[in-house]
Amino acid sequence: MTSASCSVASPLTVVQLHSHDYGGGAEAVMRLNHRGLESLGHRASAIVANKSGTDSFTRQLTYQRGIPGSRRVAKWMKNATGLQNVYAPSFRSVDALFGESPDVVHLHAMHGAQEWADLAGLARLANNYPLVCSLQDLWWLTGHCAYGMQCERWKTGCGQCPDLQRYPAVPRDGTAWNWRRKKAFLQSHPIHLIAPSDWVKSQCQQSPILRECPITVVPNPIDVQAFTAEDRLGARERLKIPASQKTILIAANHLDSLFKGAREAVEVVNLISDTDTLVILVGRNCDQVADHIKLPSRSLGYKSDVNEMADCYRSADVFVIPSKVETFGLVAAEAVACGTAVVSFHAGGLKEVVESCHGIAVTDGDVVALADATRSLLDADQERISRAQRGRKTVLQNYSPTAHAQGCVDVYRTAIQEQVVK
Repeated sequence: MTSASCSVASPLTVVQLHSHDYGGGAEAVMRLNHRGLESLGHRASAIVANKSGTDSFTRQLTYQRGIPGSRRVAKWMKNATGLQNVYAPSFRSVDALFGESPDVVHLHAMHGAQEWADLAGLARLANNYPLVCSLQDLWWLTGHCAYGMQCERWKTGCGQCPDLQRYPAVPRDGTAWNWRRKKAFLQSHPIHLIAPSDWVKSQCQQSPILRECPITVVPNPIDVQAFTAEDRLGARERLKIPASQKTILIAANHLDSLFKGAREAVEVVNLISDTDTLVILVGRNCDQVADHIKLPSRSLGYKSDVNEMADCYRSADVFVIPSKVETFGLVAAEAVACGTAVVSFHAGGLKEVVESCHGIAVTDGDVVALADATRSLLDADQERISRAQRGRKTVLQNYSPTAHAQGCVDVYRTAIQEQVVK
């Protein structure tokens, strides 16, 4: 029996766990996976530490005080030693909210929401349910941070951390201890990993913590219902951008993030300042970028509404992504789905998405090459349009919620079978 027919014949009950329901790309992946699972006939729900939306399938984690004084002790330990995810009593009781016993538990992030989860609680779940974990960053590989960037201490045990303030920050250097705790946990409780890109999988295979874990690449989904190429002229009218104006878009949740390459964005824009181009800026701290570029710009701020964000994509001729590292590149796929050509640095998993969508990815940090790629697409209307049209077909085929959910279901069934064998 094929996996597709199996998913129809025997619906699964899936509980997803995450720090938040809304906020960024990882949260969108969780919600879209829920949509895809339901479209395939599975029963799905989600439990989050901080709920800000109104989705009925999502529940807020119930606060548990724990042993009197224990939270204060855990906070003291973190401040004194730099240990992460030491004690989260609410998470240790998360299965009380499951209701119907799930066939599989899908974890999306341990960090975030003031360390809402801990390894002891995760061990309890792993002992009772098949456990799958999506990797939307590289936190599991390191002693504290979400991305090591140029630091490769995660390959040998961390310790003597060069940047304790990198997200999620720790007050003292407990990175070697955190690294060993993660390794010991996964040696005793192997979990199935879902990587959004081949690049993330390759990082895991180099990790002493994760290299023995089964790992499957399942590309992230985007909202193909919201991000469409229809009404591109209408989007410009709504944003008051002339139909004939050449435009480039620079967008991120936080434009000033270390990982998003604000400095490189400024350099790229200024290298094409001799063109008649309008720069559209979307995200928090737009003005910090606008103050340093030589081309006229329009700062639109942060967009939490997908329809408003879709208009931003549609209004651009070229989307420039100067990120330094991405595990996938949701914004690239979203932009192409809206009919906009994309250029970027390689930036980890971003290269895979950009090139699969017929965009142009250049060597990391090469702002001249990125500026040249931007200029070439602005000048070549037919090539730009053709690239976006071909890329949109790739997005619809590979990055839909249904395609993502089916990939996850295949992993779920493997994890369930291995739990039965044990």
